[in-house]
Amino acid sequence: MYYNLFYMMEDNGDLNPEDPIQLFCLHFVFLCRINLSLAQFCDAWNKHPMESEHSLSPEQLWITGTAQFHGEITCLQESAESFGVDLDGPLSLETDCEPDCVEVPCVTNPLQQGDYLELKATVDPTKPCEDFGYTYYMNTLSFVNSKIANAL
Repeated sequence: MYYNLFYMMEDNGDLNPEDPIQLFCLHFVFLCRINLSLAQFCDAWNKHPMESEHSLSPEQLWITGTAQFHGEITCLQESAESFGVDLDGPLSLETDCEPDCVEVPCVTNPLQQGDYLELKATVDPTKPCEDFGYTYYMNTLSFVNSKIANAL
């Protein structure tokens, strides 16, 4: 959903990933929307019934497992801390980002504190909308550009 939206915004000329103002607006609107979507997905996933587990959900299985191993929790915690660590294996020399990872650039707020508070009061990016936040982005971009123009 967001992938296609962002590419559409780029194709329409509404989003330039090199423009720090547009990146700020993108982050302002979509970070909370994406995080909310992820939280909703995780909640639904953790509560969905699994046929292979007699229609218990992952959440129910976790609670059942925790209750069954109540006396062995300290042992589980100790093994969890070292889970996946191979002390005899080779050390990773790669410090940069792996080929499949995404580096998110730092985004600075171009607004004065009062203007930023006004933006937060004016645009609520978490409110539902039919265009997945596109209008909120455009309103935010217009607001920020007008505040920057007035400051000059």
